[in-house]
This record gives sequence, structure tokens and C-alpha cells, in this order.
Amino acid sequence: MMRGAIAFAVLLTSLALPADSRAQSVPAASIPPLPTTPGPSTPLLAAWTQFVNDRALGTKAENVIQARFVVLGDLADCSGYVVKDALSGAPGLPTALRGHMHGVDPATGNPITVSVCTASLPAYLSSVSINSTTAGRMTVYPSGQGAVLPGPAAMSQKPALTGVVLADTGCRGKYTGGGARAYQDCQTDWGLPRVIGDAVKQNPAFVLHGGDYHYFFEDASAFWDADDGRDRFEYWLQEFLIPAHPLLMRAPWVLGRGNHERCIEQRWFGEGWHVLFANTTLTNDRDEPVRPCYDPDPNHAEWVTPTWAVDLGVPGGAAPWRVVVIDSDQPYLSAYGFTQAGALTSAHGRDALWLSHYPPSRWSTTSEIPISATTASRRPRPAPWIAMLPLRAARNSFSPATSISTSTFPGTIRRPPPRCLR
Repeated sequence: MMRGAIAFAVLLTSLALPADSRAQSVPAASIPPLPTTPGPSTPLLAAWTQFVNDRALGTKAENVIQARFVVLGDLADCSGYVVKDALSGAPGLPTALRGHMHGVDPATGNPITVSVCTASLPAYLSSVSINSTTAGRMTVYPSGQGAVLPGPAAMSQKPALTGVVLADTGCRGKYTGGGARAYQDCQTDWGLPRVIGDAVKQNPAFVLHGGDYHYFFEDASAFWDADDGRDRFEYWLQEFLIPAHPLLMRAPWVLGRGNHERCIEQRWFGEGWHVLFANTTLTNDRDEPVRPCYDPDPNHAEWVTPTWAVDLGVPGGAAPWRVVVIDSDQPYLSAYGFTQAGALTSAHGRDALWLSHYPPSRWSTTSEIPISATTASRRPRPAPWIAMLPLRAARNSFSPATSISTSTFPGTIRRPPPRCLR
């Protein structure tokens, strides 16, 4: 049965400054020295496992887990890498190229290109390793740790189904003109590294992230819709992939999307999120690669991803919990997503956990989603938002979560001290 779940929440309300804010140069990312030469023995720049579901429409949940990893270099494909059973070394699974990201090596100022590779994992694997076809098992920057990740069967080996919940984890950096809200020392006033350390100690079976991974210097210039390189890969390393590295290697993630990963109106960091974390494919109907947020969306949804679901449970335990993931990066575009969430929850027939950056509001809902007038906000409430939807109740109720009731989802949400995040 499910018991003893521990969840951590890192809450940070988003802020949009006027488009005419004073432009400031963005400092180089503060990260350990990057590998300089691409090659089969060059450490991977990141590696993790995540739940995915490409067939999200309708009422079906799928428990598909992918291994994803980032390779230095502009690869035409990922055929030089395979994913193996880490225990037996059984013949490897082929990997596919998901997309590319660009950046700058902060030590040299030279441009870099990285390739994001992926492989879907069979359900029976409890542990997988990422291997070069010529150089053997890979290591992962910056720790040098072997590229060994939890497989789908790892969850069934846990004594209890425990999970970690976090969101709004980016660091704004130190710049002027935006007031105290826009000043954050990423060395002393940032809680994510400590929260990750605490979460790793819990040995969770899964991790949920409600979006907003990347804030660094976003409000320091009138860049809103400019293709100015603010969404560069080295800043994703600095703000998420490096500090979250110990937990990325420990458990599979559900990687939600926040307003800071949006694509339209003001383009923030949506391209990076789509390449690294999104469920949907990045090719058009002619199988040609597309650039997220800039090229037309192959799904004709303005780069809003469909609502999807995963059922989390352990063999012999309680009925699985359905986690329904809603892309509410822009609330006024999310009405259909909440309608899909209702269908996925009804089909499950039990309680479900909805993971959405914003709650349903009058901006984002339709008559198909009953919401009490006292709990629906006229404008989206502060994010992130995690809610239990009890189908057995007479009326669905929605409110921003400051805790999750132990009678519905065993556990608590703990916040870091207020000084850790602004």
C-alpha cells in the first residue's frame, strides 16, 4: 500500500516586467568547466529518466519511461549510443535523436551545440546504463558518476510508493532595475541545491516537477520575443540540470511546464523545455525536424502539449494513483487541457492527482469542468498548483495546495525557509 510519501515544494510566484525594462548583459553561466572535445568517451552533459505519453488524447494513461541524455556535439543521429540493462549488460536498445540546443562555453566564449538523445525502456528493466558503442559505459558531467539510471521496474522494488514534488526552482540572478523581486544571489539565496539533497535522502520512487526551471536574467532586457540566445543550454545546466543531477539519477520524473517555458506572447524558455522535456515529437508530417516555438507546431496547438496521464503504483499495493499532467503555461490556452484532464480522471474511476502550473480559472475552464465560484479565481493564482480531484465528492473543488491531505495522498509538502527563494 502507499504510505509515508514525502513531498517537497519549492514555490515561487512568477513576475512579468514591462517590455521596456533596461537591457543588461547576461553574465556567463557559473558552471564547472565543460568538456571541450566531442567524442565517444566525452562525458554526457546530463542524463535522466522521465515518464512520457505520446498518445495523450482520449482516456488512456501509459506508463512509458524514457531515458534521455545530452551529448556534446551536433549529431546527425544518436546511433553511437545504446541503452543497456545495467545489471546484465544485455544487448543495447537503440537511441534516437530528439533535437539540438545551442549555447556558449562560459570558459572560452566559443559556441557549442548539444544533441538530446532518447530511448524508450522496456517495463522489466530495473536499472539501465548509457553506453557508447565504441567506448563503453558513459559517465555524466560534472560528477563523473557512471551513467546508470533507474528503469521502469525500479518502482516496484520500493517498500512504499513515495514521491517528491517541486516547482518554480530557477534562480533569477543579480541585476538592477527590477527591484528586490528581481535580485537573487544564486550562491547564497537559492534553495534548490539543498532541497535536492533533502529529496535524495528520501529515496523517492518518482519526482513531479510543476514547471518554471529557468529564470536567470529573464527580466533584465526587452528580449521578450527576440531570438537573442537567452534560452541557451549552459543556463539550463546552471539552473536545473547540474543542481538537480543527484535526483535526476535517482528516480524517474514527470516534467511539467510553467509559464516561464512558454512560447507565445512573450517567448521565454519554451524552446529549451520542448527539446529537453516535452512528450511530443519534434518533427512535422514530412518527418522534418522543427524548431519549437519558432516553427509551426506540428500538432496545430500553438506549442501547447496535450494533457497526459501516468498511473503510479506498486505490485500488490493499493490501486494506482493517476497523475494527470496539464500544460497551463498560458492559462487562456488551457481550457481544452483541463477538459482532457476531466476525461482522464473520469476514466480512471478513482482519485487523481492533477499537476498543473496554474489552477483552473475563469480564464481557462469551460462548462465541462465544474468549479465552485468561491474557489475559482478571476485571474490565475500563484503557481505551482497541485490538487486532489475526489470523484466521490458531491462537487469537485479546486484550490492552491499548501499541503496534501494524508487522507487522500499520504504525505506533506514542506517549503524551504523563505530566504532561499524569492
